[in-house]
Amino acid sequence: MTRPPSPGYGGPAPTPVVRPGLDIGGTARELWLELEAYNPYGSVKDRTALALWDDVADRVDARAGLVESTSGNLGPALAALAAAHRVPFTAVVDPRTSTALLHDVRALWPNQYANPANPAAHATGTAPELHRQTGGEPMGVLTAVSAGGTLAGFRDFVAASGAPWEPAGVDVSGSVALGGAPGARLLSGTGSSRPSAVLPHGHRPTVYVRPEEPVEACARLRETSGIGGGPSAGGLPAAALRLFRVGTRRTRLACLCPDGADRCLDTVFSRDWRQEHGLTGTHAVAGVEVPTDDTQGAGTCPAGPREVPS
Repeated sequence: MTRPPSPGYGGPAPTPVVRPGLDIGGTARELWLELEAYNPYGSVKDRTALALWDDVADRVDARAGLVESTSGNLGPALAALAAAHRVPFTAVVDPRTSTALLHDVRALWPNQYANPANPAAHATGTAPELHRQTGGEPMGVLTAVSAGGTLAGFRDFVAASGAPWEPAGVDVSGSVALGGAPGARLLSGTGSSRPSAVLPHGHRPTVYVRPEEPVEACARLRETSGIGGGPSAGGLPAAALRLFRVGTRRTRLACLCPDGADRCLDTVFSRDWRQEHGLTGTHAVAGVEVPTDDTQGAGTCPAGPREVPS
């Protein structure tokens, strides 16, 4: 079958990296942001989707198609790939997909949760790309967690290459992906109601953020740098601020921002939604300044979305 253009994975056009300056309580810190929203289908899950498709392409029934669970970002990417190959795709919002359902519809389940193609996409594509873009500098690298494939891929890349990186997971309160206590989760596209099969023993370090932290970080990031991000993207700089504040050892961090702001205009960027859920005035990024004369390492990016009026 003819494959559509690669969405930034193994192709000639990596996603952009920017480096806004940070001043935290009078101390300069270095923060790199890789903007996965610039993939053709809008998120880091483009890479996962392509790897999953490559893994199942020779086994899929063109009439039955694919079925996969999604909390938001994987669905559009897999749907676009399936459409390009004229294969039906069924998105299942609940991650606990029934085996009986899969049997009845004869659809093929790529299984992002346990398929080794998921972490491999990042061990062989995303992580080496970021390593080249940052010059191989020693740093911590933060990735958001849902199925765990991105974090597992970065862990595997570091183990195989010896890169001087400290991979860190960023999860949300209430997620059990890496062994956290189960609870209600407000934000979509981040965290999981099931333990990660590719990181069955969890991961250390992992930073758990409360809903107000990524929400405020999203707004502050857009205001100060023009970069729009969704809640999983906002959770990363929020976690980075925590790590910067706990000591002087970590002075350089990179965040793999999974998606953009276009899919959360009616939530994170809506004043009404924030007020409804009590996510206003949290001061999660208090004491942080972004110097206006600082240059961004890979050029400027278009401004994020405007706030949805109340």
